[in-house]
Amino acid sequence: FHLRLSALSKLMAVKSPAVDERLSQEYARVEQSLRNSSDYDELAQSLKTLGVLVGRYHMAAAELLDDFVNSIGARALTVDGAPIPASRTRYRSANHLLRDAIDVAQSIAYVHTEWFVGFLVALSGHADGEVTKRVQQALNKVASFDLDIFYGDPPRGAEPQTRLVDYFSQLDDDALRHALGLVLGVLD
Repeated sequence: FHLRLSALSKLMAVKSPAVDERLSQEYARVEQSLRNSSDYDELAQSLKTLGVLVGRYHMAAAELLDDFVNSIGARALTVDGAPIPASRTRYRSANHLLRDAIDVAQSIAYVHTEWFVGFLVALSGHADGEVTKRVQQALNKVASFDLDIFYGDPPRGAEPQTRLVDYFSQLDDDALRHALGLVLGVLD
């Protein structure tokens, strides 16, 4: 699997119709898995693969990640076709997959800042403390100045932080109250 990810990473830089077709097929496989599968290992590998492909498919990936996080809690996760035993849910659960999805979403946080913040706000009230901790860490990262992003190629300056402030300033009172803990966490 890791060899496959490495090969896909290398292909991401290649511009050719054959490579485009191959990457498109791989994205379609990942999309099918994330939308329909309940196998934990398949889903975890699909998220890792999406993490590689997200640079080329960032528009579609945002929608796919939204759909995934909204549906994963309702799926009865399995391993090798059998339900995951309660003793293993500490290591293999929907919450672990949500944290992985947040990590993938971070890859496009500076391209789709408003979407990313909304994605995090939607997850900020999650019952699992590790998920909310990851949400806060992800938002803090976008809110802080990263010199590689600020002066990068292309240089973004303080655009991500400005877009973050704009996002929160446009929320109505109820939505802002819902996101209050997240906003206050950034100010700490």
